[in-house]
Amino acid sequence: MMPEGFQLPHKCWKLIKALYGLRISPKLWKQEATRVFIASELKPVPEDPCVFVGDGIIIWFYVDNILIANFPSKRNAAEKLEGELEKQWELTDHGDAAWFLGIRLLRDRRRRRLWLCQDYYIQSIAMRYHLTTRSPVYTPLTTEELRKYEGTASAQDTKLYQGNVGSVQYATTATRPDAAFAASKLSQFLTNPGPEHHRAIDRLICYLLTTCYHAITYCGAEEISRTVLKSVEFASDAAYGDMSDRRSSAGYIIQVYGGPVDWKAVKQPTVTTSTTEAELVALADSGKSLQWWKCFMQGIGFDPGHRLSTRCDNKQTVNLMSSEDAKITTKLRHVDINGHWIRQEVKGGRIDLEWTPTGKMVADGLTKALTRPKHEEFLTMLRRENVKDLIDP
Repeated sequence: MMPEGFQLPHKCWKLIKALYGLRISPKLWKQEATRVFIASELKPVPEDPCVFVGDGIIIWFYVDNILIANFPSKRNAAEKLEGELEKQWELTDHGDAAWFLGIRLLRDRRRRRLWLCQDYYIQSIAMRYHLTTRSPVYTPLTTEELRKYEGTASAQDTKLYQGNVGSVQYATTATRPDAAFAASKLSQFLTNPGPEHHRAIDRLICYLLTTCYHAITYCGAEEISRTVLKSVEFASDAAYGDMSDRRSSAGYIIQVYGGPVDWKAVKQPTVTTSTTEAELVALADSGKSLQWWKCFMQGIGFDPGHRLSTRCDNKQTVNLMSSEDAKITTKLRHVDINGHWIRQEVKGGRIDLEWTPTGKMVADGLTKALTRPKHEEFLTMLRRENVKDLIDP
């Protein structure tokens, strides 16, 4: 449509160059970026349309934010690639990556460590909602059950609550798996939040502020080899029937070189009839993610050095999937399909299952609110570190 005051009968405008805000702009920019990267002898990774790889080089982008990673031996090739991109677009070189999409990147090359932290983003949320003067909080949620509000929330209260929950979602999906369950739980009350829910979201923001310098920590292969950790670890868990509507909480997490790279905390979409069935549904979700990561790692040329497996703390579930004679007895079609799919993948050697005790199950913190001692154990398993001393004042 033509802007008001510029209409001509039986005429329309032809778009020559895409502008921000147009529906088609993201698609056109993706096509343009893909054309330039392929012309620079980079190959797209099928599992992620915003990742491209070359000889010892990985490049990924989000809109017009671009990061280039390379092996030390490929530094000249990376600089040449940057020069080629500058011929196509107007670029601003910020040197070594220190920020990306509101995430702070810290490195200690001597100790072979890297940290991801969202301190500035979290502080900005707390300031926006006037929560910076509250007392410190050390767990995302209390262990008291949150219930549906029986009254009717005003439009203003609903909008405020939705803004609060939306603000923490980016942090809990980018760098804060320790608060992922809390964000998932509170998002279930978006349409009619009550005073109890407002207090809970304020508590969650205060928790994030109290721990804003807690960072995801990745270590080098040498440190991994000195521990019982694998370079890539998957874990899946479920809390059977813990929701008021009889559905179950579930979650999974993937850790690479000690730090989480992918996690999920959700309410299962259907009702299951036992702990084993809830674990099966959660395991199927984790298995699909494992398959995706396996293909993605192959696409970027990363070899973890071991077979990929996922951990589960339910022995019966592991036995059902691993034993030749065990049978799944359920009338729930979705559980039956998930179970047979997981068994098929295990039998074909594409997924390995490992039992781990609940006390050492990192995914347990994605399925329930924890007491402070248990939550601190969860943080230890996530290998979170306080990086305040590494950040220049």
